[in-house]
Amino acid sequence: MAELTVADIAVVIPTRERWDILDRTISSLSNQTVSGFETIVVVDGTDQNPPSLDVSRVLVKRRAGPSAARNAGAEATDRPVVLFLGDDTIPAPDLIERHVAVHRRRPEREAAAVGFVDWHSDVAHNRLNRGLGWSGT
Repeated sequence: MAELTVADIAVVIPTRERWDILDRTISSLSNQTVSGFETIVVVDGTDQNPPSLDVSRVLVKRRAGPSAARNAGAEATDRPVVLFLGDDTIPAPDLIERHVAVHRRRPEREAAAVGFVDWHSDVAHNRLNRGLGWSGT
């Protein structure tokens, strides 16, 4: 495979009934230090009416949970690298740039990049997130 570029990245975001925080996630993606990646939002449930979203594609699938939504997003792209984000993940401005750098260092098809998530102040105030942060998970 040729050296990975930003255009080889698809960001897949599963969501359900969290339009306000999803808007923050999408806004943060639009402020990345690089551009040219694809963003796919997968709405988990045909009963959902997503607002207009500034992304490459919006898929609305029958309700089957976030894992099935992630899989649907991964299947919907032809880009070789998929970056999964939660709908409440507010990425740092250089997230995509750093993700590309990891894959350039590890170009194997089986390589995965997993990083530490530092909770954004707008989403860190629930018991689960505090516990995950405390435990270092």
